Amino acid sequence: MSRVIDTLSEDFIEGYRLGYLAAITDGEGAITITRSIKRRKRGTILRHRKYFGDHETVNYMAGIAISNDSVELLESTKSMIGEGKINPIQDKRCNTYGLYIRKIEVVLRVLLDIQPYLLSDRKRRLCELVIEFCRSRLSKLEVDCGATYDEREVKIFWEVRELNSDSQGGKGIKWCE
Repeated sequence: MSRVIDTLSEDFIEGYRLGYLAAITDGEGAITITRSIKRRKRGTILRHRKYFGDHETVNYMAGIAISNDSVELLESTKSMIGEGKINPIQDKRCNTYGLYIRKIEVVLRVLLDIQPYLLSDRKRRLCELVIEFCRSRLSKLEVDCGATYDEREVKIFWEVRELNSDSQGGKGIKWCE
């Protein structure tokens, strides 16, 4: 290692890492909560249980998405976070890739780490809302793994959706699987 790197403190390096993650998220990223609705019709068999009436399951998932045309940048960001999945984003105009972080514990840890470094007011507000959502879900899931969503969690989803829709010109965030 060079002498400069040897003399840098661990706090400085950690601050640099968190500032980098915040800058990438501020500029190229999305802090969001997605919703999926699964509808089951009468007679559907799901995990060895048969439903005799129509059944609907709604699931909300906190996440961070970072898109860029450089896979190397996303790989280095993924290694800093320690989690995530990189997928190509289907776009006819250019080759773009997305890094997706969806594990609620990882999303919460990353957001708590980068929150003080975010510059955009909108991203800071999104960060606060998603942190509140993650903390609420984790506290409930410790007690009951099938805990339902309360009114505040659903309200947070709608606030996050509105903030993200405003920034995308009404288009919202496009997630790739």
